Amino acid sequence: MAAKKASSEHWISIISQRELPALTSTALLLDKFANDDVSSLPRLSNAILHDQVLSSSLLKVANSIQRIGVNKITTVSRATVILGIQTVKNICLTSKVIESLLKHKDLDIEVYTRIKSLMAQSFFAGQLAKMMLPNHSDETQEEVYIAAMLRRIGETAFWCLGKEFQEELDHLISVPKQQYEEACIELIGMSFDELSIGLARRWQLGDLMIKSLDNPEQRTLEMQVIYLADKLVHYIHNPPTAVKYNKIIRQISKLMKISDQQLLYRIKQTRETSIKLLESYGAQILIEYVKKLPTAAELAHDNQFVYEEVVNKEAALLKTIQHLTSMTLTTKDASLYLEYALTQLARILNFETCSFYLLTNLKQTLTCRQTVNHFGKVVEEPLTISLTDQKSLLNRVLYTQQPVIVNNESDHSNARFPYPVNKLFAKSKLVLAAVHIKQSNIGMIIGQRKKPTIEQAELDNFHLLTQHLNMCLTLISPNKKAT
Repeated sequence: MAAKKASSEHWISIISQRELPALTSTALLLDKFANDDVSSLPRLSNAILHDQVLSSSLLKVANSIQRIGVNKITTVSRATVILGIQTVKNICLTSKVIESLLKHKDLDIEVYTRIKSLMAQSFFAGQLAKMMLPNHSDETQEEVYIAAMLRRIGETAFWCLGKEFQEELDHLISVPKQQYEEACIELIGMSFDELSIGLARRWQLGDLMIKSLDNPEQRTLEMQVIYLADKLVHYIHNPPTAVKYNKIIRQISKLMKISDQQLLYRIKQTRETSIKLLESYGAQILIEYVKKLPTAAELAHDNQFVYEEVVNKEAALLKTIQHLTSMTLTTKDASLYLEYALTQLARILNFETCSFYLLTNLKQTLTCRQTVNHFGKVVEEPLTISLTDQKSLLNRVLYTQQPVIVNNESDHSNARFPYPVNKLFAKSKLVLAAVHIKQSNIGMIIGQRKKPTIEQAELDNFHLLTQHLNMCLTLISPNKKAT
């Protein structure tokens, strides 16, 4: 395990030289050809010809790009003349990115699926970024394309480290993104963005992508487009509330000076173009991850709840359970299930707050990741709880996976909560329940209120809902192995 404490530069080298060597060599080769140096066209053509797969991919993509008055392109040299140096370089780089990432079939199938999903989303984001600048030069469009397409290359590359972190990746695949991003920092000493920047510098990909991550406050038009394209794809893949979705649609339509309806039509066209291009790249395996725009029903499953007083708790619980079940048909984002469950537990069982604590630091601590109040509002509650006392109630709940009530001073004393949590919880009535996926604990939900005393019936209802949450989290977590 000592190897995991190597420097950030070490991991950048591991990814670039061992996991993605073909991409690294191609990126460094392409960097030798200046985008505005027409005299380098023959040399670029000859370099591409040495790679049969790259040559074939270039010709297929070149012919899939419709250009009026241009006959079928049959040679690499003609493709470089017709498309231009920068477009050809981007096609070659995209081809190697796809080829390099899709070679990791030996990884656990859930991890490989994550790589495919991220790659497809990144490709779609690149195409959307180009779409958002219709009146700009081909050079600018190509710059924003490659910057948006590779913006999350650090996150994608992290999942390729199966040789070092097989056990960790298998566990992280089913937990919220925030947790596995923190795991990335813990395991290799840098964030996804920092890893993306490190790889971009290693591959000499230019300044735009690096600045979009390293200096996001410089809100040039190009950086806005890169950011919005990335965010839009994330929303398409993980539908947010209607308010958030409509906001980004309005932002983009305003930037492009078109109506919302015109933008939606262009997004659909861009999706169709992206699918066609993926076929040309020989990446049909990615097409299923290029999602359609979310429907109103898909947007509705997020947290736009009516926080009315609950009269019939049993009916409200049943409705919540049904809703959680229906979510398994539309999303595999564990964070959405947790957020919805916290909100409903607080509302139905009348907790002042309900929190999800994530197991962190190799399961030695519980860190508060989200807290909602009785009205469904997210509140800040930064808190980390030590689990070093093996006889504490927290460890007993995790070990038995059975919920527990803490109602009075005696209960608090027996709970052996560590300082300062014991002081913070001292005047509250609590319910604690483990959150687990495939019987493996990922954290704990804690509901609390000052009064009244928590009754057994409420504990039973709390247990019922958290059990169903755990079942849904397990259901959305694939368990097949790649072959």
